[in-house]
Amino acid sequence: KIFGQLLLEKKMVDECQIKEALEIQKINGRALGDILIDLGYTTSDLIMSTLNITRKTKQKLARLFNASVDMLQCIEQTSLLNVIMTEGERILESDMCNLFLVDEGANEFKCFFIHNEETREIRLPLSNGLAGHVAMTSESINLEDAYQSPLFDPQIDNILKYKTETVLCIPVKQEDNKVIGVLQVVNKKGKGLFTSHDKWLCKSFAIFVSNAISIMNNNKEIAQDIMIAENMKLFNLAVEDLPEGVIIITNDTDSVVVNPAVKWMLGWKINKDIDKENTTLLLNGLGLGDVSKWLEDEVDMLTSREITLQIPGTRIIKVDFAEINEG
Repeated sequence: KIFGQLLLEKKMVDECQIKEALEIQKINGRALGDILIDLGYTTSDLIMSTLNITRKTKQKLARLFNASVDMLQCIEQTSLLNVIMTEGERILESDMCNLFLVDEGANEFKCFFIHNEETREIRLPLSNGLAGHVAMTSESINLEDAYQSPLFDPQIDNILKYKTETVLCIPVKQEDNKVIGVLQVVNKKGKGLFTSHDKWLCKSFAIFVSNAISIMNNNKEIAQDIMIAENMKLFNLAVEDLPEGVIIITNDTDSVVVNPAVKWMLGWKINKDIDKENTTLLLNGLGLGDVSKWLEDEVDMLTSREITLQIPGTRIIKVDFAEINEG
């Protein structure tokens, strides 16, 4: 879905062409990009240039992972809220991140924002503005011009003497899909627009926000190894729809994330029980034996490389490495 949206955003294909390719995909199960190439709607070079839009994904995954751990290590609410808003702003490369938490008893939002390096709170009606709409519908909103939307409430802008232009609003949900809050990131840096990739990133961040808030509300104490293992389970959800193949291996537990794109690109038969040993063995079979040595601290660093596969035709895969938790 994200890959198709990227092609549409770059105006490389139109919706009819995507729809035609998706109908063919239902029959033969081939990759969307390969079908579009066969139909003559694009070329492999153009597709690779589009995928390069998301080349920073490994850095963003690193930030996401580290932020999720930082949130779980917070022992009181103010520090947690500060981490959520600070990291949300940084990860989404935006001017500001606000958090609206639902207070059902008062039928209000507890709206948190950072002003002059201080976390502040105001109360707003639960039906208020973009956050109210997102909380009610459980649907995300991405606006290119906030003041053109009848849903937008400028109250926070008025307090901060600020002007919101672009805004992305994402529901924060519990496991039962109940909305407990809304994340709002404002004004993409560089005066750009929030993309479908940003939407994925914000939704992923919201998964970890919900987890951290639930743990704090329930006064749970979690051991470090259990915390990392739970985070890896959440990462499986976060990277499931990414067009890029993602493998995450923890160094101090046997937790592994292997997303569906890896299965397609590498021809692996991935199941939910795959572990660290299985993953490193599969990587060794691809000629990536240095990964095992890196995990054992026998190699200082890994460099990007290309591997050639025959599954069934010749395919060249670019492999990037990143240490996503440097402590």
